[in-house]
Amino acid sequence: MPSSNPPTHLQTTHPTTVLCHGCFDVLHTGHIHHLQQAKKWGDRLVVSITHEDFAKKPLRFSAAFRKEMLENLSFVDQVIITHERTALAAIAEIKPDFYVKGKEYAQLELDRSGDIYPEKAEVEKHGGQLVFTDDEIIFSATKIKEGEVFVDLSEQGFRLPEILEFIHAAAPLRVCVIGETIIDRWTPVSAEGVSSKSTCPTARVEGSSRDQLGGAYVIARHLKEFVAQVDLITHDFRAQTSEPLDPDIVHHFYTTGALIKERLYQPQLNTKVFELKHFSLKEGYNNHFALENYDLVIVADFGHGMLNRDEAARISASTPGYLAVMAQSNSSNLGFNRVDKYPRAQLYCIDTVELRLCLNLNEQVDFQHHLPNMRRYIQFERLFTTLGSQGALLYSAEELTAFPALVKHMVDPIGAGDAFFSLASLCGYLQLPAERALLIASLAGALNTQWLCNDHHITPSRLIEAAKKVI
Repeated sequence: MPSSNPPTHLQTTHPTTVLCHGCFDVLHTGHIHHLQQAKKWGDRLVVSITHEDFAKKPLRFSAAFRKEMLENLSFVDQVIITHERTALAAIAEIKPDFYVKGKEYAQLELDRSGDIYPEKAEVEKHGGQLVFTDDEIIFSATKIKEGEVFVDLSEQGFRLPEILEFIHAAAPLRVCVIGETIIDRWTPVSAEGVSSKSTCPTARVEGSSRDQLGGAYVIARHLKEFVAQVDLITHDFRAQTSEPLDPDIVHHFYTTGALIKERLYQPQLNTKVFELKHFSLKEGYNNHFALENYDLVIVADFGHGMLNRDEAARISASTPGYLAVMAQSNSSNLGFNRVDKYPRAQLYCIDTVELRLCLNLNEQVDFQHHLPNMRRYIQFERLFTTLGSQGALLYSAEELTAFPALVKHMVDPIGAGDAFFSLASLCGYLQLPAERALLIASLAGALNTQWLCNDHHITPSRLIEAAKKVI
C-alpha cells in the first residue's frame, strides 16, 4: 500500500521533487491544504495543470490564469501546463521522487477514470513513488460548481472513508434479487395540439423507441457493482426487447411474458406526454428456488402478478438469510399490493402511500407518530420510509432517524426509489448505523435523479463522486 505519511528525514543526495496534478480551476481551501501537505514530501513542489482544451469538463478559467494563481502560492516552486488529460507527460518531464494525490485516490480501483494506473507506472518507471496526503479535508471544485444541485452536509461530520469502508465490506457478498423486470420503453414525440374531432391531445412520433431494463433488473444492476455475486430470479422477457442481458448477473428465468411501460416523451423538454402499459405475464412465480446460498435476498415486488400472497408468505417464512423487501403500490395495483403480504423480513423499504395503505391513514394524519404501529402487521429490524423531496426516515430499535433529500433539482425521479432500496439493503445487512445507512442510500437515490429513468446505474465510483459533492 502506498504511504500516506511523509518521511521525517529526507535522506537523499539530491533535492527531492514532488509533483501534483489537476485542473485547479476554482482555487479553494481544499486545494491549498492539499498542496501544503504535498510539499512536506520533498524540497521542491511542481504543480502541473491541464489545459482547458483537454479537461473532461468545461473550465471557468484559462490555463494561463490558473497558472498565475498557483505561482502566487509561496510553497509552490513551479507550475507547468500539460496539453493532455492525464499527468503522464508531466511525470515524464519532471521525473518526480513523489507523485502526490489526495486521500480519496488511495483505493486505486475506485478511480473512475482509471488514469491512476498508467500514472503510477510512469512514476515508478522513473524511480519515483505514488503517495497520498493523509488529509481529512475533502473539498472539491465540483462541490462549488454543483452547490445549486446537491445539498451541503459538510458540517454533519460524515467522512469519505466511511463510504469506502461500506464499499469494501459489501464486496464479498452473495445476493439474490427476486422480482419483475419492467421494460421501460421511451418513444420520442412532439406535441401537436388537440384533435379537431375530440379533446384528445395529439403527438407526432419523432424517432425510434429505446428500451431500458428496469424494475428488479435495475436493482440487480446497481448491486452487481458492489458485491461478488448477483443472481436474478425473474420472468423471461427476452422476446420483448433487444436489450442485451448484463453478463455480470446470473439469470434464472421461470416463465415468459412482458411488462412494458411505454412512455411518450418530448426529449427537448424532458417531459412525459402519455404512458402505455403492455402487460402479458403468463403466470405467477411458483418455483421454490433454493435461497440458502445467499447472504442477502432482496424482493422487489412491483405488484404485476409475479408474486401472489401465498408465494410472498412462503418467501417471508422460509428465507434463511437476511431478507429485504419492497412491495410497491402503483397505479396498476393500488391497494392490492400491500407490504404486509410479507409478514417478516429484516428490512422493509416503503413510501408514504404504501405506509398509509397498510395503516389505513388518510393524508391529514401525521404518519410518523404511527410508524411503531407497523409492527402489528410486519416483523422487522429496519423500516426505511422514502419521502420524495422531503428525504427519508429509518425506524429501527424503536428510534426514528430523519434524513434530508440530497438534491435540489431533478432530471427524472423514476428509479430513484429502486436505487435507494438497493443500497439500503446492503447497509441493513452490514448493520451500519442509521445515519450512515441513510446517507449511502440517499446518495444512491439522489444520483439516480440526475439522469433519465434507468439510463445509468449506481457504481462505487459514482457513489464516491456524489459523496464528495455532499459531505
